[in-house]
Amino acid sequence: LGLQRCGPRSMTTLLTALACSISISRVVFTSFHMNDYYLPAIHNSVGWNYFSALNYSSSLSSNITSDDNDTTPDLRRGMNLHHRQLVTAMANQLSRVIIHNRWDDKPGGAEALLQLTLAFHSWMPNQTYAQGRTSPSVIKDHWLDWYPEMKKLKTLKESKLMSDVAEGKLLRRDDVYIIPELFACPAHLVRMGVHVFIWKLGAVGNHGSLPGQRKNIQLGCKYLSHSHWLSGAEELNIPEDRIFLPYMTPAKSHKGEVSNAQRENLIIVNGHDQSSSEGTAVKNYCNDKDCKVTILEGFNTEQLLQLYQKAKVVVGFCMRGCERSPIEAVLAGAVLVSNICLAAQDSLDFPIRKENLVTANNTVEEVLGRILANFEEEQIKMGDMRDLYNEIGPATLANQTQGFIHNLLADLGSTANANSTTQQQF
Repeated sequence: LGLQRCGPRSMTTLLTALACSISISRVVFTSFHMNDYYLPAIHNSVGWNYFSALNYSSSLSSNITSDDNDTTPDLRRGMNLHHRQLVTAMANQLSRVIIHNRWDDKPGGAEALLQLTLAFHSWMPNQTYAQGRTSPSVIKDHWLDWYPEMKKLKTLKESKLMSDVAEGKLLRRDDVYIIPELFACPAHLVRMGVHVFIWKLGAVGNHGSLPGQRKNIQLGCKYLSHSHWLSGAEELNIPEDRIFLPYMTPAKSHKGEVSNAQRENLIIVNGHDQSSSEGTAVKNYCNDKDCKVTILEGFNTEQLLQLYQKAKVVVGFCMRGCERSPIEAVLAGAVLVSNICLAAQDSLDFPIRKENLVTANNTVEEVLGRILANFEEEQIKMGDMRDLYNEIGPATLANQTQGFIHNLLADLGSTANANSTTQQQF
């Protein structure tokens, strides 16, 4: 589907209608101005999972019979019934969903793990557990401020941490166990019948290695992805029903129209970029220009929000995933500058114009000069990215968890049927 300057909200009605009449396995958003975006020659992304979740939910609701005494069509009622059907099916084929959490850690991957736990909990609270560093004594203040509903999460006992997990004492057959890529595949749990998934929250340079990933797969673990780029990168080829898109921290996400009342010639730089050659070029650019550079390190939430409202440009080079600071700044009205490296290569995660990607022929100085000289025009061009991340939230992540469980149950049913057929043959 090609729609000019069209964000998720304006496409929802069309996609829902299509889902009711035909089976859609993937929907990929493109723009008529495709030459404006960087599109790799071979695009490995398996589709826009947000739309897949919408289509999945809509098509399911159209096949669900409501209460005979209530003839009012209501998508929410249908989905609630589907929740019950999934939970019943899980009780028969799966046990619990257990997600490793790190509530004493800084935002980023730890926050994504918490969001995923809350997404499962939103529709299957009795079977969702947080495991890991989850004692109330270790929770940082901002977690409870940002996610007060985490108080309702069921946790495994703090006294039984990774040592007991390693011995298989906490988990049982048919549990779904989701861990970050910090951990290697626990092969003994796979042998016990636990369905172990490793959630990729960043490029392999952060944690692990390609040989390590291959070994994890050989041992029986499967991978999840937090972005479209990661799903097709690093030899993984993760299917779309195993892409979980975290959302931006609600307390740090600007909603509604952007304002330029406080805007300055300020360039903010993602913290890990300051020592790169491009980061150095950004800092040097303002030495003899009417602008200033601030590195995003050591700021609290209130200070970050102020910087986002003041900055005209946010710089994020070689982003290892859907990094939060660049996205939060864009939502507040800044223009993103990156390069053709890692996550920015996928326009489904970062729908930014290719002229905002630094190359040998499109230097840092040229990109920054053009944006600062034509800021309001360049700001408008970031509309697709603001639309995308304004639409991704708790509801879309919950929908993705439902699709994941639905397909996992279907896969287990297919395997059971195949095994039964084989036994009958012999």
